Parts: sequence; C-alpha cells; structure tokens
Amino acid sequence: MKVAILGKGGSGKSTISWLLSEYLSQAQKIKTLAIDADHNMDLSTCLGVNPYEVNYFKDFNDEFRQLANMPQVGMWREYFKSTPVNFTYPQTEKTEKLDKYLTQVNPNLDLIVLGLGDEEIMNSYKCSHALSAPIKHMLPTLNMENGSWLILDSVAGSDMVNYGLYFAFDCIIAVVEGNINSIKVAKQLCSLINKQGMKLNFILNKYNAENKFVKDFEREFADLIIGRINTDVALNNYDFPSVGEENLHNLETIFTKIKALPKAKDSYVKLKVFEESKIL
Repeated sequence: MKVAILGKGGSGKSTISWLLSEYLSQAQKIKTLAIDADHNMDLSTCLGVNPYEVNYFKDFNDEFRQLANMPQVGMWREYFKSTPVNFTYPQTEKTEKLDKYLTQVNPNLDLIVLGLGDEEIMNSYKCSHALSAPIKHMLPTLNMENGSWLILDSVAGSDMVNYGLYFAFDCIIAVVEGNINSIKVAKQLCSLINKQGMKLNFILNKYNAENKFVKDFEREFADLIIGRINTDVALNNYDFPSVGEENLHNLETIFTKIKALPKAKDSYVKLKVFEESKIL
C-alpha cells in the first residue's frame, strides 16, 4: 500500500506519518518505506534521523534522467516519451537504484529524505517543484513487494496536489485538527483531489469530541473519516513504545480501513495524461 499524508501546516502531518510508520514497522512487523517529502524534514527528526547526514533524494534527478534516456536539462514531461523506469521496494540487491538513498530506522523501516534545495532554488530559475520531480515520477512505477507499505509525509497545503504528486497512492489522507483553518484546508484538499478523480480520507488529530468544529466536520464527512488520534504525551516525545492503549486501538482501526481500500490503478497513465493536459 502507498499512503500519502497531507494537511495544513501544523496539523500534525509529520506526527501522524511518524506514528503510522512506527506502527506498521514495529507493531505489525510490515516492511515500510517512509518518505520525508517536506522540505522542513520533520519526519526524519521524529524518526531519530539527522536529516543533514543522509543522501537527499532530490540529488537522484540527474541519474533518473539518465535511466530514462531524457535530456539532462528541460521539462520532466519528456519522461513520458521514453520507457518508464521501474523501481522495487524492498531492494533485492545493494546495487539497486534506491539503495544509496535509504536510511534504516529499524529492521522493518527505511527512510528516504527528499532534502533541501536552497542553492538550486536561489541560484537558478528552478522552483521547489523541481526538487520533488524524482519522487513524483518514481512513485507510479515503484513496486511495493511482499506486502510492504509506503508512508509519505508531504508538503503542507494544496501545492503538491496541483503538481500531480498523488496519482500513485492507494490512500490519500488529510490530517485535520479541530480549528477553522485546518478544516478549511482539508476541504480545499478534498475538492482538488476529487477533481483529479481520487478520494481524500481524513484522520482527526488531537481528537476532542466536544469541539464544535470537529462535530460539524464529522457530520459532513462521516464516510471519509478513517480514524481519530487522541492527545498523547508519547506523541509529543515521539516515543512509540509509550503510546497509550487507546491510540494503539485507534491505529489498528486506521490500519484495517486502509488495508481494505482498493489499490490505485493506471497511475503512470493518469500522471502522463495530467502532464500532457497542461498548457505551456
């Protein structure tokens, strides 16, 4: 399964990404690939990895272009004129394409960090989207073998939806807190994801059943809410062994609902159509 975590900045995206990654890899013993695709790199820190001491996946750009027989300079839409490059996780050999970008967090959990791009952005005509291009174009042809899962912690807001990052995901989740701005962004994301022919699910974070905004949201989006996570000191400390029983039960519910979802189909074709429909 491939799972993307979206939401307003500060809603708890990285915390939920961390929690699901730890739950899958430790409690469920599932081989899990976590991708820290937010330039703040908070998921890496949550997982106990120094994000300044790893190989950044943004640097896969040139190698990816070579593998795809693309020009080294130019728009990534040229990728769809070549044969798609296939990727596999878990890696079967140390010489495979992703190996040097994987950081092992625990025996069942690996991390890929997209990384910062200060110099590339400040000293060129590139925008930050260019840094995400290797991830965006890898995901549709990334084969998750032996029941493995992928958890992606995304950039806040709707920017990456407009960029077309999520076609490869089996489950797209917006993290929602009980305040008006978090809910506003969640609704924006839901509308955009629907326009791309996909469905957005919700996890209610720091859940408070008495919160008026939460009550209203639950009534409006009852069918799309796949779980709730309560306030827990263990989450503030990123201490998975100390997570309370109630939240462990909540995680089991979320896991069961995600596992039951249908797998995404034709994601490479959908991304290709999306890219070719853009007006230059």
